Amino acid sequence: MDIYPSKLQGLRNVLTEEIEGNALYLCDSKGHLIYAKTPWNKPSEKLDEYAHTLFDNVQKGYFSSYDDSFKDFNNERRGVYYSQMENGWMIIMTIPFDTLLLGESNVLMYGLLAVGGILILILLFMFVRDILHSRKIKEADRTVSILSDSFYAIYRVNLKTGMYTTLKNAADMDEKVGMNGTYDHLLQMIETVVEKGTYQEFAFCFSLDSIKQRVKEHIADYGGDYKRRFNDRYKWVNIRTLYNEKISSEEVILCFRDVDVEKRQELQYTLLLQETLETNKKSAEAKETFFSNMSHEMRTPLNAIIGFSKLALESGDMSDKNKEYIKKISFSGQNMLSLINDILELSRLEAGHSRLDYRDFNLEECIHNISGSFEAKAMEDKKDFKVNIDIKNKYIKGDELKVVQILNNLLSNAFKYSDAGDKVLLEVKELEYRQYHKIRFTSKDSGIGMSASFLNHLFEPYARETHFSTKSTIGTGLGMPIVKSLVEQMSGEIEVESKLKEGTTFVVTLPFEVANAQVSEEKKDEKQTENVLQGKKVLLAEDNELNREIATEILQMHDLKVICAENGKEALDIFQSSSPYSFDLILMDMQMPIMDGCEASEKIRSLDRDDARSIPIIAVTANAFSEDVARVLRSGMNAHIAKPIDFNVLQEVMKAHLK
Repeated sequence: MDIYPSKLQGLRNVLTEEIEGNALYLCDSKGHLIYAKTPWNKPSEKLDEYAHTLFDNVQKGYFSSYDDSFKDFNNERRGVYYSQMENGWMIIMTIPFDTLLLGESNVLMYGLLAVGGILILILLFMFVRDILHSRKIKEADRTVSILSDSFYAIYRVNLKTGMYTTLKNAADMDEKVGMNGTYDHLLQMIETVVEKGTYQEFAFCFSLDSIKQRVKEHIADYGGDYKRRFNDRYKWVNIRTLYNEKISSEEVILCFRDVDVEKRQELQYTLLLQETLETNKKSAEAKETFFSNMSHEMRTPLNAIIGFSKLALESGDMSDKNKEYIKKISFSGQNMLSLINDILELSRLEAGHSRLDYRDFNLEECIHNISGSFEAKAMEDKKDFKVNIDIKNKYIKGDELKVVQILNNLLSNAFKYSDAGDKVLLEVKELEYRQYHKIRFTSKDSGIGMSASFLNHLFEPYARETHFSTKSTIGTGLGMPIVKSLVEQMSGEIEVESKLKEGTTFVVTLPFEVANAQVSEEKKDEKQTENVLQGKKVLLAEDNELNREIATEILQMHDLKVICAENGKEALDIFQSSSPYSFDLILMDMQMPIMDGCEASEKIRSLDRDDARSIPIIAVTANAFSEDVARVLRSGMNAHIAKPIDFNVLQEVMKAHLK
C-alpha cells in the first residue's frame, strides 16, 4: 500500500477531533472505503456502498459549492467537504447542517441578522428621507426665490421687540433702511416715498398697534394698494402683512409688490364698465321712454275705439248688421289692447318693475268671472267649454290680477288653437299639505297641439309654432313667456304636454295663504252697498276730445255730474274758483298740454283749503308703466286707472275713494 506517515500528517487532527454528528470517510483512488468514523452503527457493506456513492458524486462535481448538501441514512441534511491526496485517495467529511449553522445559536444569529437588517433599513429610510427632504428644501428655496422676485421689498417684523430685519430691499431704500432697525424708523423712511395725502391712513393701518390687533384677531393676510414714488415717477404698489401663528406668533412679514400695470388695467376696466353701465342705463331709459310713449299713443285711440263701440252697442239705435260690425270693431280693439298689454308686461318683467300685490280675494268668484268672459266665445265658436272647481277655501291671499292674467293667457291660447267642435277644460283644484296650500290650475284642449321640437322653445319670447293648419299663425309669441315669468315670480310651477292634432295641457301650480273668510265676506258686503256715485260731481281733465266725450257720456249714464277741463291748468283754475266741497272727485289725465296731470295735482294739493287735501284724485291715463303709477302717487293722486278704461274697474275705484 502506497501509504506513508507523511501522507497521513494532514489527517491527524481531523481523525482525532471529536465533533458531535460528524462523519469521516477515507477512500482509495477507486472509491473503496479504507477507513470510516461515523455516528451510526451500520454494517460495513452499507458504509462501503454509502462511501462509494459519496466518492462518485464528488467526482461528478455535485459538492463543488460550499452549501451543497445531501440527505443521510436518517434523512438528515448534511454538508459535504472533501480533500484528495497526491496518490488519489480522498478524505470526505459530512457535517449536519444544524451543527454547521451553530445549532441552537442559530436563533441568536437570525436575531442579530434581523436587528442588523432593521438597522440597515432604518439607515436606508433616513438616507432616502434626507435626500427627499433636501430636495423639498431645494424646491422650497426655488419657490421662495420665485415668490421673492414678485416683491421688491420684504421685511420680517418682530412685534415683541418692535424691530425689523430686511430680507429684501428696494434699491432706493438700501442706505435709508439698512439690514435692521426699529419699525418706527422703517415707517419714517416709507413716508418719504408715499403719495401725499395717503400716508396718514397708511400709518394708521400699518402701525405696530394695528398689526398686533390683527394678529389677535387671527387675520393672516391684510393689505391694499397705494401710490409710491420711484425716483421721479409714482407707481401703484401693493403692501401685505402676512402672519402664520403656527410658525411664529410674534413675527409678521411685511412685503411690497409693484402692481402698477395691473392696477391701471383694473382702473381702465372699471372706467369702461362704468361707461358701459351708463350706456346701458341710457339705453334702458330710452327703451322705457319709447314704450311709455308707445303705450300712451296707442292706448289713447284704443280708448276711443273700445269706448265708442261700447256706447254704440248700448244705444240700440242700429241694425243687426251694423251691430255685428261694431262687435267686430270692439273685438279687434280688445285684441289690439291685449297685444299692447303683452308687450308692456314683458318690458316690465325684463326691467324688474313687475311687483306682486297680495290681497284677500274670492278665488271661486275670480274663476267664474274669467270663465264667464270665455263662455260667449265658446258658443260663438261652437266649442265645448267646461269649468270644474274643487276647492275647500274660497278666500285666499294672493295677486288676483296676475292670476287673471295667467288664466286669460292659457284660455286664450286654448280657444285660439282649437277648432269648432273641440273641447276646452279649465280645472281648479286645491292641494293641501299640512300648513301649506297650493292651487293647481289645469287648462286642457283638444286642439291642434304643438310639435315636440317647438315645446323646447315655447317659453322663448316671440317664438311661434309654424305648421300646416286651418289656423293662421296669430299673436306676438309673448303670452307664454309672460305666463312663465309670472308663475316663477309667484314661486309656482308650470308644466306642459302637447302633441300635434291631439291638443295641449298646461298645469300651473301656485302657493297661496288661506284668507280670513269672515273678513273677506265683510269686504264683499261693503261692495254690495247702495250706489254711492249717484249725483256726485266730477271734474274731468282730458285733452283728447274723443276720450273726453266717451268718459263724459259713460259717467253721465251712471248719474254723475261732469265738468270738463282740456288741460291741467284749466282743471286747476276750475277747482280753485269753485266753492269748497263743490266737487266730489277729480279724474285727471297725465299727459296734457300747458300743464300735465301730475303738476296740476300737486298744485291742487297745495291750495289753502280743506277739500284740496281730501278730494280723491284718480289718474285716468294711457301712461301705464309702474313708474307712471309711482309718479302719480308721488304727485298726490289717490289711484291710477290705465286706458282703455275698464269702466267697471273705474266705478269700483271711485266708490272706494268716495267712501
